[in-house]
Amino acid sequence: HAILDPALAVSMPGALTLFTALDALSHAMESIWNRRFTAITDGVASTAIDMICTNLGPCLAAPSDVRLREQLQTASVYAGLAMGTTQTALAHSISYPFTAHYEIPHGLACSFTLAEVARYNLATTPERLLPIATGLGCALEEIPETLEAWFDDLGLGRELAGYVQPE
Repeated sequence: HAILDPALAVSMPGALTLFTALDALSHAMESIWNRRFTAITDGVASTAIDMICTNLGPCLAAPSDVRLREQLQTASVYAGLAMGTTQTALAHSISYPFTAHYEIPHGLACSFTLAEVARYNLATTPERLLPIATGLGCALEEIPETLEAWFDDLGLGRELAGYVQPE
């Protein structure tokens, strides 16, 4: 069961909103490139990706907008439904040491590798990423760059730099 009450989320700090939405994005994307995918998981995951990409930036700019919060909560449920069938994949596996050793919040740790994992999957099974391209509203080969540009706009590098330094 999921109880969605967007009014309860309007006081969430921006970073928490960002990180939880990115975790949902990771769930959706990983369910698509997971070997346990189905047509249903692809459909709800693609919808979740679209909803997150459409609503996250505006929600961060207008955190008291209940309609935007509702859209992100619904997207999270869709991503959870997809991931509940397929389970997570490489981006989540990569994230665990970053969370354990550097205390990087889970959603941030899961998301910052998504573009690279997409590049890997594009080189091996590009057709599997079509639902992601649809959700992002870009061409298949543009997925990594689209994610990187969007992550830059969201300030992921700045957020990550608060936890680890390049060295």
